[in-house]
Amino acid sequence: MINLDTFLKISNLIICLNETLLDETINDHEVNITGYEILRKDRNRNGGGVAVYVRNTINYISRTELDTNDLEAITVEISKPRSKPFIVNCMYRPPNSTVELFSAYEKLIEKLDSENKEIILIGDFNCDWTGVKSGTMKPQTNKLHEITEAFQFEQMIEQPTRVTEHSETIIDLVFTNKPELVTNFGVIHIGISDHSLIFLQRKISVPRFEPKLINKRNFKHYNVDAFRSDLAVCLVNLTSTIQDPNDMWSEWKDRFLAVADMHAPHETKKVRSVNSP
Repeated sequence: MINLDTFLKISNLIICLNETLLDETINDHEVNITGYEILRKDRNRNGGGVAVYVRNTINYISRTELDTNDLEAITVEISKPRSKPFIVNCMYRPPNSTVELFSAYEKLIEKLDSENKEIILIGDFNCDWTGVKSGTMKPQTNKLHEITEAFQFEQMIEQPTRVTEHSETIIDLVFTNKPELVTNFGVIHIGISDHSLIFLQRKISVPRFEPKLINKRNFKHYNVDAFRSDLAVCLVNLTSTIQDPNDMWSEWKDRFLAVADMHAPHETKKVRSVNSP
């Protein structure tokens, strides 16, 4: 289990917040975190709102063209060196919203999926994931499960994220369509809210493979007429000096390869160790 101090020391962070309770009367500098840039989608001081903090050393694009009034969500596209861009969507679903809200969410995921990129969906969905394995899901959770399963997302959080005196629920969730790139995930109980902090760590770059070495002949300066001429000279008197067929073959091969090495020498070349998909 990772603790909060370790989490905050991670060099590359994207922090997603739900229920920010911010409005236009609150300036960005009032909620600034040193070393981060903030993206906001406010509702009002009474509820809702999402915010995303991106460390200022990370290259990102705010995908505002995906915004819709139906969803409290922020989408960013992250670009890292030697790595394909990936998308992070921070979403808040109010507990009193209807199942129909997921129709707009499904359309958003469909647009993201068409880009053929890694996608991470994170937020407070107010859909208890506890009953997924047992099949005892409420309608909202069932709809979210159907959507994410259809687009081949995997939900990573397994521990309760909201614990009260009478209940334990998993309502803060993180989905990814590339679970093989995830190195760590979990829940941190920080004690300042009835919601716990959830986290996911992913690989920063695409794994590098050692190159494969092959040995081949270099025909860059090969001249067929010159090769034939030198070979003819080299093979003169071969049959008159050697009588045994096996010895004759061995001698012929050695002479042939000696001429071949002069006209098309061997070289070692690096090639990809794995094929492109």
